[in-house]
Amino acid sequence: MPYDMYTLGKKDPRPVPIEVRARRIFKFVVASGTLFLLMSMGGAIIGAPALVPALWWAGRRSRRLGAAGFTLLAAIVMTEVGWAIAYTAVGESRPWITLGPVLGFTATVVVFAMTFRRFRKPDRPAG
Repeated sequence: MPYDMYTLGKKDPRPVPIEVRARRIFKFVVASGTLFLLMSMGGAIIGAPALVPALWWAGRRSRRLGAAGFTLLAAIVMTEVGWAIAYTAVGESRPWITLGPVLGFTATVVVFAMTFRRFRKPDRPAG
């Protein structure tokens, strides 16, 4: 953390390590690229094989709020992929056109939550 209770708002004189800066830039590029592809027509569907692992990596190396944001972005991408699969497979038949996206969203959130718990360090030491 750059600030603690002893600096009283003064900036920490130590420079930010290069790997931390690189991780921050990568997370920004992944999040903004995902948002851009989600706004395009089908871009997230085409980019999903690269986007979802990148979002998983970025979320795994983030704090709780960042991990939730990257999980939400990945779930929205997989919702679009689920819609494309359902639309291609069965057309616009009623239960399937909504079931595909819902399953894609739910499965992504569950898988991300299960794998994040395994890699996350505990907030406080036990005891």
